[in-house]
Amino acid sequence: MKDYKFKFNISKNNNQYTHFNEFLKEHILDLLSFCDLYDENNNKVDVSSFKLKHPGEKRVELYDNYKEMVLKNTEDITLSEDEKAVDASEPRIAYIMKTLKKMNGLVDYYSDDTLCNINYIELKDCSNWLLHEKAHASAVYQCLAYTCNANCKFCYLQANPQNIRIGKKEKDADCSIEEIKTRIKYFNSDSNLFSTSYEIKEFFNSPHFEEAMKLLREKCNDDFMFVTNGSLLTEDRIKFLSTVKPVTLIISVVVISEKKRSELLFNEIVTDDREKMNQIMMRSFPLLNKYKIPFIGSITAWPTIEYSDFIETIHYLEQFNPVAIRINMLGYTEKNKPTVPVDDSFWYDFCEYIQKASKETDVPLLPIPSQYYINEFQKNVLDIEVMGVIKNSPAYGLLRRGDVIRKINGMSITSREQFLNALNLLKGDKVLTLERDGEVKELILKDQQEEIYPYTGVYYGKYQFPYGIVVPESIQLKQIQKVLSIMETKDKKDAILITGPLVQKTIFQYFENLGGSVDREANNVNINGRMIKVVPTKNYFLGGNMKIMDMCVISDFIKLVDLNKRETTDVVILPNSMFNFWGNDLLGINKDSFEKCLDVPVEYFDAITVPY
Repeated sequence: MKDYKFKFNISKNNNQYTHFNEFLKEHILDLLSFCDLYDENNNKVDVSSFKLKHPGEKRVELYDNYKEMVLKNTEDITLSEDEKAVDASEPRIAYIMKTLKKMNGLVDYYSDDTLCNINYIELKDCSNWLLHEKAHASAVYQCLAYTCNANCKFCYLQANPQNIRIGKKEKDADCSIEEIKTRIKYFNSDSNLFSTSYEIKEFFNSPHFEEAMKLLREKCNDDFMFVTNGSLLTEDRIKFLSTVKPVTLIISVVVISEKKRSELLFNEIVTDDREKMNQIMMRSFPLLNKYKIPFIGSITAWPTIEYSDFIETIHYLEQFNPVAIRINMLGYTEKNKPTVPVDDSFWYDFCEYIQKASKETDVPLLPIPSQYYINEFQKNVLDIEVMGVIKNSPAYGLLRRGDVIRKINGMSITSREQFLNALNLLKGDKVLTLERDGEVKELILKDQQEEIYPYTGVYYGKYQFPYGIVVPESIQLKQIQKVLSIMETKDKKDAILITGPLVQKTIFQYFENLGGSVDREANNVNINGRMIKVVPTKNYFLGGNMKIMDMCVISDFIKLVDLNKRETTDVVILPNSMFNFWGNDLLGINKDSFEKCLDVPVEYFDAITVPY
């Protein structure tokens, strides 16, 4: 089989350059956005200007008015969907497209004597576009489908600003089987063909789903995880999924009430099929149980969903042995606000639903983001508190929701990461020291036993539940220690630490445990003779109630620093989890741009994206 020809459409360019230097400046900046330059001694070279070699030419500053240019990129601009899709996720291809587009502002293209335009490009050899990185099968199967048979009122994808670097495929423009086969051909555990950021919606809409998954299963043992609204989960589809295990499904049940579910999921686009789609979803749960495919039900917090709806949905699902039920405290942007006014307290009110429901079910309930729940209901935000135990798992009947893990085999446990690492690495039975209802207890956790559905092992897509134990995710102590290490190594005395607003309470507690003095009203930490101003992010770009730092863009950080910088500020520190592996944000702007827009240095530390 010949490789699929990857084609990318280029929109028209209205720019006209008055001087070649204007073209060259943009060209060099595009190159430097994803490529570092080095000298013969392997030292990175920071290029700040250029000059044509012709005598009499003046030096041109690359970063003159650079901050204005970066901020301007938050405005709506005209790009094809292909251009948006590759700009953040595949800058090498985007660079070629941008270069050709810019050249249109300087020259005209001819074929013989006929004026012509370049409308698209095709890649010649796919092997030239491999990325050498640890790859999961999702890098392939995420390309399967781009259309959705629902129209969820809370879907954040519907409200993407025009210039966000996530493309929208045209309706019915599903990925071809030729493309999928080519992607599978080049996929392995340590390399993968480039991917592009198109909106991912309903996987099971693809006519090539089954053929693609069979081929992909032959190449890897990864757990295939799919998020779906369940309306396409017929028995034939579920029976097929059982042949390509391991598979985990996250089903957006939202609410079991057919009337409310139809209003929220199938509004305005589905008429005659609405009842049928709901019925297929409802029938999927006993079938998943029958074919022993692990699934996580997903309920969405929404103003029209009351506690009676909430607990009814949980009681329906628990009949069919879900791994867990996650509760999505949705984030909405300025463009898709709920029609019913919602303030920040609503999400904490919904956490009370979770607290109340946890007394009526033994299915683990996972709030997303979990920090909403932790901040409201945990006595100590740093505690490793059990949120539930998967039925039939080794820990089922041994641990309970609300247990606080203190030690494993006598070793103190102070973070979720330590807890998971200890469970995964220590051999044999484990002695757990925990607090339950104010009493200290020691329990013996037997080494991994046979897997009995719904417990099918440690991994469920992006989630880790060793021994079936579900604990909330949060930032880790080592991340705070990295902040202090940066300040000490770089000899900095006064820092701005940019962080997500939901984890601010946890950050202050860590600093206090390390001996720091915390002024919560001023958001200041004084520790080891150093001052740190903890600045919670605000999402100016997307707006709405977005409180997840990973949804911020460079322009948001620029505004935060401008508002909070002191005369003595000598460094800005933040995690790098909101950038992709190229270092680009949602607008395709590289993180190196941030420092060039400030008059203080910027330091990053590694941090993983919190899965829930």
